[in-house]
Amino acid sequence: MADQGSLRHMARSLRFYYHAWLRESDWPRWRALCEDLPDWYEEWQSAAELAIAGSRAQPWQIRKVEIEPEDYAAWCRARGRLHNAASRALYATFLGTHAQGESPEEH
Repeated sequence: MADQGSLRHMARSLRFYYHAWLRESDWPRWRALCEDLPDWYEEWQSAAELAIAGSRAQPWQIRKVEIEPEDYAAWCRARGRLHNAASRALYATFLGTHAQGESPEEH
């Protein structure tokens, strides 16, 4: 299982930092799926934007990756992962690297 440190290492080595982006229209499904999310989308969005702003000082490009709740849940299920921030970050990196034609190890 990858931790936050290995996610950052993978993102740095690929020159991109992929940030999981959740759509407001999917918020009820995300809340049902992930207990670690706040009650309100706006609260999550503010925290996500702060995290992105804080990462801008790093030497990689930041890419928001919109993720679908059902696809994410299936990905977690196939890998025996919990539905949490670490898994969302790893899934966004997985999607982002595949969209760029890169092939990191599959976690």
